Amino acid sequence: MKDLLFVIIALFLFSCDKKEDNGNEVLPQCIQDIIDDETMLSNLKTVRRQMVDGDFHYWLNTDEMHVDGSEGIINGDCEEVCNYCGECPYEVCIENYDFEGWEIVWEE
Repeated sequence: MKDLLFVIIALFLFSCDKKEDNGNEVLPQCIQDIIDDETMLSNLKTVRRQMVDGDFHYWLNTDEMHVDGSEGIINGDCEEVCNYCGECPYEVCIENYDFEGWEIVWEE
């Protein structure tokens, strides 16, 4: 019985996909275009989203923030609304976001 339970758990774990894009998720076309762009995709690690004032904002996570770079936060029309930056001056717009509240909608 333990072996059967182990096999079921193992099958479940191996069937999990790394990408969190569940197929039912419809991203704005401009966000999908960024994901589909091979030149942008080489740097893109995750696309995360968070609801702010009734609209989704998308963080294009490239891990540049960790090397003193900047990572854009855009709205559904791909207009930059803020950014995370490693060594840049503090931006007031960052207060609109809960750093732990980002939901991953695409992952490399």
